[in-house]
Amino acid sequence: IMAIIQGVTNKIEDEFNSMGANLISANVMGGNTSNRKVTYAKIQQFEKENKDVINAVLPSASGRVMLKYSNDSVNTSVEGVLSNYIDVRDVEIEDGWFVTDINVAQNECVAVIGSYIKEKYFSNGNAIGKNIKLNGHQYKIIRTLTKKSTGSEYSTDNKVFVPYTSAVTTPK
Repeated sequence: IMAIIQGVTNKIEDEFNSMGANLISANVMGGNTSNRKVTYAKIQQFEKENKDVINAVLPSASGRVMLKYSNDSVNTSVEGVLSNYIDVRDVEIEDGWFVTDINVAQNECVAVIGSYIKEKYFSNGNAIGKNIKLNGHQYKIIRTLTKKSTGSEYSTDNKVFVPYTSAVTTPK
């Protein structure tokens, strides 16, 4: 019986370790009708006040948007992130640079696109520096990600990352 208990204990520990024991996720729910707002300034303050116990604070704001390039469009996922997203999550870069602290602080309309979007719209050339529209707002592509899954419209490769501040406010 002790061997079975130890086996179950090891299995549970392995499961927790595979999830990333250092990652805690907290979500603010409510959408546009909620009065609960997590501003960039509040995030910075929380990280500063808790730096002795927290390595990084990684907020995100996500949703679905209509991405348009030229005369074609596709429904895609968008996630507003900070520059440290790439350090905390498993993201591999193909070209360009990721969202920077300056992009976030200045609420810039820049975008990092997944491989599906790159292949769909920019298969004959470089996507870096091109402009796309997300729900009617123009964003400049600064980076592309390497293919992670099937590369289809219904995969995680059909995603756009933008600065957290431009995801939670009206972009400049």
